[in-house]
Amino acid sequence: MAKTLEIQPPLVGYPRFVAFNRISIERVDIFVLMHFGLLGTSGGLLDSYSCAIPSLELELQRKSLMDYLGRSSSLGDPPPDWQAPATGRPIDLCNHIGLCGNPALGEITLNNFVGRAAAEIQGNRKTIAAQPVALLKSTMELQKHWINALFK
Repeated sequence: MAKTLEIQPPLVGYPRFVAFNRISIERVDIFVLMHFGLLGTSGGLLDSYSCAIPSLELELQRKSLMDYLGRSSSLGDPPPDWQAPATGRPIDLCNHIGLCGNPALGEITLNNFVGRAAAEIQGNRKTIAAQPVALLKSTMELQKHWINALFK
């Protein structure tokens, strides 16, 4: 396998687009469950989405995610506590997280790449394409708190 591997994120084709203003993180066995919710002005839940990432694969991305967090402004006040509802909906699975943003808007992309394909890379090829899972948007402040919560 290549010593370094670049994951080429997809630019289109996300099956789920999610706006969120609430987050919660849950650790279950070898997975970190990431819950995102959108509450309306009356406090009612308008939408929710959950995705799991294996703890090991999240840990491999710690440095890049924390470096991104370190380049942004301070965290500020934490968001309100929120408990994700038990919806019975399927929980997606990802193994790669992409981030970008500007002072007002944060974007998270959740993607997958096949581990076996990465292990079988031959020669000078060090890039593998990721498959899209979900594209999520929030305020930049909430995105920063989400990154921080991933590693608490």
